[in-house]
Amino acid sequence: MTSIHLDQTDNNKTTRAKVGDTITITLYEMPTGHTWNLSSFTPEALSSEGVTRTQTPQPSSQPLGAAGGGGQRLDWEFKVKAPGRGSISLTYSRGSESEPGAFKYQTHLDISK
Repeated sequence: MTSIHLDQTDNNKTTRAKVGDTITITLYEMPTGHTWNLSSFTPEALSSEGVTRTQTPQPSSQPLGAAGGGGQRLDWEFKVKAPGRGSISLTYSRGSESEPGAFKYQTHLDISK
């Protein structure tokens, strides 16, 4: 069993995984009102273990509360449970907006036993 770590640079890429592996996707939220939400994943191949939010420090060069200062690191964790193909999709949007998300993250998985 392996821990596979993905981030924004892995958007729209295919990753190889094995049954029993743990996949962690790390993304960041800035204090702009936008949030990351899990849009979909392949439940036949993956189980969602939840998300951990960690406050990130605000750069000392910015005043408190300044746009772009501080934020949150989100670590989404999934367990690989069956071989085949899978995908995970996350959307970065404002909860009050009815428009599609400002940014989408998607990763594809090629899963072996």
